[in-house]
Amino acid sequence: MIIALTPCYAAAQAVTYTVELTAESPMWDRRGGTDLTYPYEAISFTVTDGQNFYMTASGGTHPDAYMYVYSTFDPTNAALGLELSDDDSGEGLLPAIVGQPLPDGDYVAVITSFSPGAFGTLIFDIYGITLNIGPTIAAMAEDLTLQHGQYLLASATTKGRAIAAAVRDTNSGSTVTASTKGTGEFGWGPAMRNAWVSATYQGLNGDVAGHFSQLQAGVDQTLQSGGILGVSLAFDSHTTETASTSAKGQTVTLQPYFATKLGELDAVFALSYGITDYSTYTSGATTGTATGRSLELSAHVERTISLDGGRSVRPFADLALGRATMSFGGGLAGVADMSVNTRRAGFGVEVAQALTGGGLEPGSRVYGRIEAMHASTSGPSTSFAVINPAARNSGALAIGANLVTQKNTTIKFEAVASDLGNGKPNFGVSGNLAITF
Repeated sequence: MIIALTPCYAAAQAVTYTVELTAESPMWDRRGGTDLTYPYEAISFTVTDGQNFYMTASGGTHPDAYMYVYSTFDPTNAALGLELSDDDSGEGLLPAIVGQPLPDGDYVAVITSFSPGAFGTLIFDIYGITLNIGPTIAAMAEDLTLQHGQYLLASATTKGRAIAAAVRDTNSGSTVTASTKGTGEFGWGPAMRNAWVSATYQGLNGDVAGHFSQLQAGVDQTLQSGGILGVSLAFDSHTTETASTSAKGQTVTLQPYFATKLGELDAVFALSYGITDYSTYTSGATTGTATGRSLELSAHVERTISLDGGRSVRPFADLALGRATMSFGGGLAGVADMSVNTRRAGFGVEVAQALTGGGLEPGSRVYGRIEAMHASTSGPSTSFAVINPAARNSGALAIGANLVTQKNTTIKFEAVASDLGNGKPNFGVSGNLAITF
């Protein structure tokens, strides 16, 4: 693991950097055998203008290390391309190579342990070469694409939940039942229209940190058949951060939706088209821009079961499939377009207690929700900063209140902790205001 490095140092610049050999480091047999228990780090560099090679271990916690320099490095063939090596010319039992001439060209310095299974840090002083250890421009673009995919997983579900809540809470008070309002001809008739607005803030932690804030507004119409047809528009502002990068973007999403009954189940289906503009993306000294196009298909299905004492149980399921394509500019210009696919399935149950009195209408309630979910992104195969979660399982907990007033106004607020079971949870708060007229 390379710590605190800036990519592509200029030739003849003196720098200090740290290598850490751990049980998670790649393994090889430095002696050329089959005992793959020697951890190593491979560091690429370039010699220009007849520079000599200077690399000296001056400290750290590793007990005894070894250093090799290769013109061609193959961890399965320790003898291929070997140019230089050293065992104990540095501090204590640590390696050093000082002033050794190398022809101009590209090389790899391999830092490894003298004995199998030996771990620790090594601090090196280096002079006279150009380090090529930073991420390539293509790797930066892959990282941004994966960050965008993980952002889509968080925001797409939030937008779908806002639609389901608005349809449910303004048309029947407790379920998505779409047939409770209006039986006339299709059109904007009395008591058949619903306008709503939702605001959400979500904090992101773990592999990708940051946050997104979202403002979404929608309008829908009850059809003669009892279904509800509507459209929403969402505006997102988001930041995503890793230990090595940061990005700021804005997304506009157009989302037509349809609510109906499937037997005893209430369902909402939505198709989303979004445009994302990453105005700033930074990684080290590189600043780039990107534009994303996304298409998402989502469904929310639920059933409300009434119990005694004003209590209810609502099992539900969320499903979503998405795809986004990214194109790049600025410091990332010249990188070919990249794409990422997203998939999410969530299943859970919400338990609610009805609220009465104080001018509240039926449908007012407090509730708690628990959910298990599976989410994944697939796209670029590698990233220097983001782990691509080919399969990610997690849970979520939420508490909230839904208040229906006598003036056909519904106010909802909710606090949620998501991504449980994967390190630090993500925390979010949301609010929803709907008016039926």
